[in-house]
Amino acid sequence: MKRVTGFPTRPDMVQQLLNVGFDYYNLPSSDGSHYWSDNVAYEFTLAEIDRIEDTTNELHSMCLDFAADEIKKGDYENYRFTELQKQLIETSWRNQDPYLYGRFDFGYDGDNLKMFEYNADTPTSLLEAAVVQWQWLEQIEGLKHRDQFNWIHEELIKHFQFLKQQSGKTDFHLSAMQDAGREDWVMWII
Repeated sequence: MKRVTGFPTRPDMVQQLLNVGFDYYNLPSSDGSHYWSDNVAYEFTLAEIDRIEDTTNELHSMCLDFAADEIKKGDYENYRFTELQKQLIETSWRNQDPYLYGRFDFGYDGDNLKMFEYNADTPTSLLEAAVVQWQWLEQIEGLKHRDQFNWIHEELIKHFQFLKQQSGKTDFHLSAMQDAGREDWVMWII
């Protein structure tokens, strides 16, 4: 993994970001910089990408196994779920309700991956990873031969098609809660 700097700021960067709904690009970071910068990117080797992908798949499977164990035990005291939440969780698990996607937060030093958290069916960073990064990659000179390692946009389309086929429904409703801030928005398929 290599941090690459020195990319130019697009003259119309702000408008480009707003055009795709990325209106929080300028949230301040702890160092005073903005949340989004056109000037920095990270470059990975194919071997690094393969390792991240393999680790992600393994951890996803482990998380599902952990959830199965927790639900089987039915001991939710540490989670502070309400009775309604407990019922919804168990019913959803029993019905094998589909999930849309998940995102891991990793620390990575080029050799080792460390999982910080797993966000499942929460849209945090989805816009940035599926749309904004790709738009940037397409618009920055000299990067046409590069690729983005994730296929989030394509996979979401395929998964919605799968959900449509599986459920027979043509309308999906998504909702979000903003009271706790952007990081804690919640997405549901109703």
